[in-house]
Amino acid sequence: MEYPDLTILSNILKMAIERGASDIHFAAGSKLMLRVNGTLTPASDDWIEAGEIEELVAAVLGETQRAELKKTGQVLETYSAAGLCRVRVCVFRQRSSYAMTMRLLSEEIPKTKDLLLPEQLSAWAAQKSGLILIAGTAGSGRSTTLASVLSHVASQQGRVIVTAEKPVEYIYPPDFSVIYQREIGRDGLSGGDIVRMAMKQDADIVAAEPESAAAVAQSLLAAQTGQLVFLTVAAGSAAGAIEELTAYFPAEHQARVRKQIAGALLGITLQKLLPKADGAGRVAAFAVVQGTPAVQNLIREDKMEQLSAAMHTDGSAGMCTMDDAIYELYMKSRISPQTAIDYADDSAAMRAKV
Repeated sequence: MEYPDLTILSNILKMAIERGASDIHFAAGSKLMLRVNGTLTPASDDWIEAGEIEELVAAVLGETQRAELKKTGQVLETYSAAGLCRVRVCVFRQRSSYAMTMRLLSEEIPKTKDLLLPEQLSAWAAQKSGLILIAGTAGSGRSTTLASVLSHVASQQGRVIVTAEKPVEYIYPPDFSVIYQREIGRDGLSGGDIVRMAMKQDADIVAAEPESAAAVAQSLLAAQTGQLVFLTVAAGSAAGAIEELTAYFPAEHQARVRKQIAGALLGITLQKLLPKADGAGRVAAFAVVQGTPAVQNLIREDKMEQLSAAMHTDGSAGMCTMDDAIYELYMKSRISPQTAIDYADDSAAMRAKV
């Protein structure tokens, strides 16, 4: 397979869009692969050569990004294909050659109702200050959830919103709010720097994906001193999201950080993407943790192993476990019985229910 110019890339992107792909994978010695509804599938029978990927890399990256790639061995950037779409491009060295993945980005930010976002998330977003964690594993749609919520808030309320992103994925349209989208490494040295400056920019809402102890510390300070702070956290459980934030700090400081998180926490959402029953895309299941006094105490006392039990026993407070969320999707015929079983935390219990 040859990639002599951007015409070939445009054709690949068109094919990916037509097939409903979320990601494209380019690796030397492998077939071109698409991820469709969470499953990898070959897009061609031809094998990609290293030189072909180098041509694409040279075409989609600017001079600064190519220098960063040469220096660090990896680079994360966005690229706009005229008339088609924007993509998030991740280029990196592996086995002495370049590889590249592309995540297709939607030009339109989904509505909260279309994503079936929990009502609790909208309620938290209406608050003036506090901490909201949006958690999930890689590829679970955290960025989309955040963009949907921020877009909704921006269209309903007059807010000053500052985001710290790497790279900038969704572009927010001008509305009743002022939104400053700052890219880490380009518009600010680090996420911590951007959040620190946001506190001096008359910001009402700060949104970031913490990449350092400084970013977490500044975000917690902002949440405690009058800003509403959203953090997207790569974690497979609500307890894991808390542990992910505290892990940035030395052991002797983690108790203090847990206390800060507990004091500011409004709530946590945890999400998984599941294939729809009709095969037309995926739907998100959301677990919800409310920042109740009981949950805050568990965080302060580092009893995260009890968080799941608290969610089971305190459903009246707006809690929802992941398995409850998955079962609700099954009851509404949005997912198949087998999908409910495969994605449940307790597969045996789910099998008995469905």
